[in-house]
Amino acid sequence: MRRLAGILVACAIATSGAPRLSAADDLPPGKLGLVIGLRNGVGELADSYGLGIVYGIEAAWQPMSAVRRIGLAVHWSVLWGDFDLLGALGRDSASLTGSVEWLELDAGFRLRVAPRAGIGRYLTFGAAASLLRSNVPLPPDDKRSYVGPSAGLGVEQYFASGKILVSAEVRYGIIGTGPGALSFFVCTAIGI
Repeated sequence: MRRLAGILVACAIATSGAPRLSAADDLPPGKLGLVIGLRNGVGELADSYGLGIVYGIEAAWQPMSAVRRIGLAVHWSVLWGDFDLLGALGRDSASLTGSVEWLELDAGFRLRVAPRAGIGRYLTFGAAASLLRSNVPLPPDDKRSYVGPSAGLGVEQYFASGKILVSAEVRYGIIGTGPGALSFFVCTAIGI
């Protein structure tokens, strides 16, 4: 968890030289982007399946002027993944059952906070409802479908006067009702 938090801090520092935005720079109210990342199960899921890859699409409606410091966003994503990443790379995988593939649908809200107005950088705190479906039964209930909450935190940075948005997020889910997993995503999006 410390490593993932360190990655988010590094992303925030790396974008510190981005140009300032003014009130005249209207940020697009929406975004549509591609997501790629890593996921590791927590508890019994980690012991059985190891590290996996996540990829998909993410969209959001987040109307906010460049000079406001706090805003809300509605976001949704469709993610696919495979828990046999280390096996695919030719390394010894923790997977006991071979490849475990899943589809996850998420919809929720994010609080967006700008450390300083006008720099186009936001810290995000989110909660979502998640639906997870896998090709094999997963612990803790040995089911293939789970529904429950997820939570995440991240950092977003606008570039090219708000036309491009790059973000990094750490997410935990499904909380309490399903197979818990910790994920790290990077998303590159266009403003729409």
